[in-house]
Amino acid sequence: MISYRLQAIVVCCLVTNAHLCLAQHTDILIQDVGDRLTSGDADFDTGQWTLGARIYSQVFDSDFAVNDPGWNALGTGSPDLPDGAEALPANTDLSWDFLPLKIDGTAANLFFWDGTGNVQFGALPAPTYALSLQSKSGFIAADGSNQLIQGGVIQDTDSIGSIHRHRFFFLDDGDGDLGVDPQDGIYLFSIRARMEGLDRSKPFYFLFGTPGSTTAALTSAQQWSDANLDELAPDFSADFDGDLVVDGNDFLTWQRGLGESNPAALQLAGDANYDDIIDSDDLQVWNLQYGSSLPSFSGAFTATPSLTVVPEPTSTSLAAALGILLLVRGRRRSSH
Repeated sequence: MISYRLQAIVVCCLVTNAHLCLAQHTDILIQDVGDRLTSGDADFDTGQWTLGARIYSQVFDSDFAVNDPGWNALGTGSPDLPDGAEALPANTDLSWDFLPLKIDGTAANLFFWDGTGNVQFGALPAPTYALSLQSKSGFIAADGSNQLIQGGVIQDTDSIGSIHRHRFFFLDDGDGDLGVDPQDGIYLFSIRARMEGLDRSKPFYFLFGTPGSTTAALTSAQQWSDANLDELAPDFSADFDGDLVVDGNDFLTWQRGLGESNPAALQLAGDANYDDIIDSDDLQVWNLQYGSSLPSFSGAFTATPSLTVVPEPTSTSLAAALGILLLVRGRRRSSH
């Protein structure tokens, strides 16, 4: 059942053009860099458009909904395009997925910290909590489970590949009682952007404070997240199909793409080392990452972990690759 707070936001979306209501601010910038979606900052205060940002923070309004930061992409011919960036494809949907993160051995697509003491992200205050992002067709929520959740369309690009759109983020405690607010603190989640014809982005992260949280807590959460940026969510380069598991299906993707070069040699097609060629080097990356998954992903720690020795790759994954290859060849022969 849709909550009363969410009903109010839906009504607001129907009667107001959200992006016209906002003061100047820093938005999310999404551009094409080397055929991969890449995040950055669109700073309307300074007029600076920069790549590389992967952490975004905001404080919820009293109704636990906010439509900032917004989503931006600069179009073909824009003088503000950062060096190395290109416009996104024209008239194409920009979509997202909620990613599971892993902290202190626990995987979840939404974490909570009460904002007191040392940064210690953990379980949600209750299993009914969810944090939603508005798509073109409705709200889709990160629910605290350990699942990858397919999101929706943020916005389609225009004829020159540009976007400027604000979508609501909404926190709901799921208790159906407007008199009881969600617990104060900082909420953390991650998404990846995706678009047809380009590789998925690296994970990027959102930190949302409640109205009763402190600036100091949000700053501490930002600093901790920045220090753990590449350990929070899995991003296996040999996971060609994006299901967070490096397995035989990814090998078959590599095999189908073998020999392709730019522009067809996307990571989605088997280019594990992003060199615009699908070749034996990418098979070696797949071999090294074979078996990687969310359970095997070490993740981030709130306390410094002891050093772990990474074992040398064995012949197991190569044997698996050979077995898959022989199976595919056998099927092909039997079909003739």
